Amino acid sequence: MKSRKLAITALLIAINVVLSSIIIIPLGPVKAAPVQHFVNVLSAVIVGPWYGLAQGLRSSILRVLFGTGTAFAFPGSMIGVLLASMLYIYRKHIFMAAVGEVLGTGVIGSLICIPLAYFL
Repeated sequence: MKSRKLAITALLIAINVVLSSIIIIPLGPVKAAPVQHFVNVLSAVIVGPWYGLAQGLRSSILRVLFGTGTAFAFPGSMIGVLLASMLYIYRKHIFMAAVGEVLGTGVIGSLICIPLAYFL
């Protein structure tokens, strides 16, 4: 089961990096990638919180290295996938995973990016 989760996580990372390089919404210093949210919800439901966290971290690293993401991608993606996983585990409904992703990325991740934006 562990190797299956690793393989699925690797596929989700690849899908995320490729599609996030195609679909980007520039918003000032932030490059919003709607595909990141979709992949985060998928990984929260399919592989769980810890593999989802690894997917968010590795996807953000690759997006920054390829120039399709910024440092603001890290807190939003990782907090979003963790909250999505926790709400999915608690309620067992994909809609709750999507709500967790929106709250984690849009609210909590944005608040954590404020000090980061000050230094950048």
